Amino acid sequence: MAEYLLDTDHLSYVQEGHPEVVKRLTMLSSQDRVFTSVVGVAELLRGIHLLPKSRRRRELLELYRQVIGQMEEILPINLEVARRFAEIDAKLRKKGEPIPINDVWVAAIALVRRSVLVTNDEHFARVEQLRVQNWSQ
Repeated sequence: MAEYLLDTDHLSYVQEGHPEVVKRLTMLSSQDRVFTSVVGVAELLRGIHLLPKSRRRRELLELYRQVIGQMEEILPINLEVARRFAEIDAKLRKKGEPIPINDVWVAAIALVRRSVLVTNDEHFARVEQLRVQNWSQ
């Protein structure tokens, strides 16, 4: 059994029906678990709400509801995640290799849960002990 945390880019890929990502999802065993985080949800919704009111925006909101409805759980930020966030962010800044702040939160959630982070963002490689996969390739 494995746990996978989908980053925002992969949530978008699921919404768009990206063939490689959909293929990977269908290949998972019934014991594997797929999550996203409150950070991913917020980023996805922000992108939708930045669009002008239109048919496309309504379609994306509906797709968002479908994708989020398929997640086993939306992982929260809690005290343990906050502690890990502080450690990761401080270490990266001291090394002169910071990453976007929302991505520090996502990395912290993945590490606390011991999940594999599924993302297309290469800067996650800077986070020690973080297991990363890119399903879009």
